[in-house]
Amino acid sequence: MHDVEFEVFPNEVVALVGGNGAGKSTLLEHLNATLVPDEGELIVGGTLISEDNKAHARKEVGFVFQDADTQLVAPTVLDDVMFGLRNYGVPTDEAKDRARKALAMVNATHLEERIPHYLSGGEKRLVGLAGVLVLNPSVVVLDEPLAGLDPERSHWSPTAFERFMTTASASFSRHICRSKRKRGSMVTATTDNPTAALFIVRSLA
Repeated sequence: MHDVEFEVFPNEVVALVGGNGAGKSTLLEHLNATLVPDEGELIVGGTLISEDNKAHARKEVGFVFQDADTQLVAPTVLDDVMFGLRNYGVPTDEAKDRARKALAMVNATHLEERIPHYLSGGEKRLVGLAGVLVLNPSVVVLDEPLAGLDPERSHWSPTAFERFMTTASASFSRHICRSKRKRGSMVTATTDNPTAALFIVRSLA
């Protein structure tokens, strides 16, 4: 990819819409320093991201991967949603309370004691989403957000994201990401225009 340029304004949801192999996931994975650009800069919240401070980008930009299994690492669902909080030193009781609230937000409280490995694909995606929302990132990035969800949850999900969004701002220009410290922006990638229509204020194809 070369010379990619777009902006995300406060309280806006932007979708990247394109076919398989178009580079949507590759672009998104640069936004939280999962990938680092060969040229140009990645700047998050005024901080230039390098190999030494990728953690800053990953804290500010929450990423929900298309393959939910890549985000599930703990023995139970509750432990999994707590995982990031515990890594940041949040006390156990507070982490449990925040994790349960995040699970409630995605209608997945009934999964709390389940083993992630045995969840359905859609359930895994909900747990992965809860694990991102619990960290309260400035920007949430979703790769194919409705893949694997049943029709009921697919229609519910945009409402949940609207509740999550407050005010946020991010701009992306030539591998540059500038994110103001306000919560709520969302960037999502999808091959499906009807899916994008459920979420977005603006679409980039």
